[in-house]
Amino acid sequence: MRRRSTVSSVLGLPDDIRGCLFDLDGVLTQTVRVDAAAWKQAFDDFLGRWSDEHHERLTSCRDVLAAAGTAGLFETVIDGHVATLDGLEGKPAPDTFLASSE
Repeated sequence: MRRRSTVSSVLGLPDDIRGCLFDLDGVLTQTVRVDAAAWKQAFDDFLGRWSDEHHERLTSCRDVLAAAGTAGLFETVIDGHVATLDGLEGKPAPDTFLASSE
């Protein structure tokens, strides 16, 4: 009698299966949070230095709307800066949506 491999016995797979591949990224681990934190750290640092070197501030949500010619179409704009100042939680919390309806 052939002994079942550890992987087969733990996962209940057929005896001839010798291994399994798993996608860790967002499947077995919560990498989205780690990735977001890493990208935020990298870009905040880079954009902060760039802004200082070029004597320009970081584009705001309002700047993007103005550049698109759509700023006058919105009564209320709740962007990341407003959310931070007002202590609003980001998605999936409804805070920013609720604040925009007040």
